[in-house]
Amino acid sequence: MPPPPQPPAFLATRRGLLRMGAGTAAVLSAGSSLFLSRCNGHYDALVPAGQQPRVLSGKQFAVLATFVDCILPDEPGWPTAVETRVALRIDHELAFHHDQLVDDFRAALYLVEYGDFLHGGFTRFTRMTQPERDAHLHRMQRGWSLEKQAFINLRLLAVFFHYTDERTWQHIGYAGPMFPVASRPPADNRA
Repeated sequence: MPPPPQPPAFLATRRGLLRMGAGTAAVLSAGSSLFLSRCNGHYDALVPAGQQPRVLSGKQFAVLATFVDCILPDEPGWPTAVETRVALRIDHELAFHHDQLVDDFRAALYLVEYGDFLHGGFTRFTRMTQPERDAHLHRMQRGWSLEKQAFINLRLLAVFFHYTDERTWQHIGYAGPMFPVASRPPADNRA
């Protein structure tokens, strides 16, 4: 009977196996860094001009800006999501909240961006066409519980911050507050 095959000499010791593992990890890390750095230009192009987030990363802010642009009305004469600076105002509001809420918000954004993978698709939200984005968001509304919660809460924030902008009031028949505001609140989120 022939002797069992021996592993290659460089894997024969634990030290050799560790070197091989470290080398593989380094190659994978470098490859993923290169891939992700190429993706940043895509996200940078989605950030509205003149809007720099305080809390969210550029990628997260780009996903949020794309999401609110899909959710809010795009009617002639109405201010757009970019004009009312909804994504920026949401980002500024997050500065007043505890870390767990901010982490949950970020997770919801990643669920929007990569949620198509859960349904057998292979396209990120920010790379989809407008009809594909609409279909993706409708799928999230009817999806499993976590998808629904993420969608509903992100939409709630988008709608809230859009309609607190004074330029939207005439379109919904609101004449404004009955009493003037004496001073700005400490958690003022105006951009």
